[in-house]
Amino acid sequence: MNNHVYYEPTKAEVNMGIDTKQLKECISTEQYYADQLGTPEKSNGKCDIHFCKFHDDRNNPNLHIYPDGGYKCFACNEAGDILNFHQLHTGLSFPETLKDLALKYA
Repeated sequence: MNNHVYYEPTKAEVNMGIDTKQLKECISTEQYYADQLGTPEKSNGKCDIHFCKFHDDRNNPNLHIYPDGGYKCFACNEAGDILNFHQLHTGLSFPETLKDLALKYA
């Protein structure tokens, strides 16, 4: 069950100068997830499969990473896009997530 609540940016935050669509286009999905998760445990041709960082997933990799930057864990049902993943993985607020990713990847 997905218990996480994601921060949605306000209009003022959207106008802070970071275009989320443009930011996601600047980030290499493959490089980002390799930086965060390491080498995939498996690949099925449609996605890379990793151990999930959001629950105890030591025996069976369940976190599917898709080429568009989306992710879904089929064990804990955590899912979202690359921005949601970074926010949840780092514990940053949404504006901090945007700034952090922009500094690293844009």
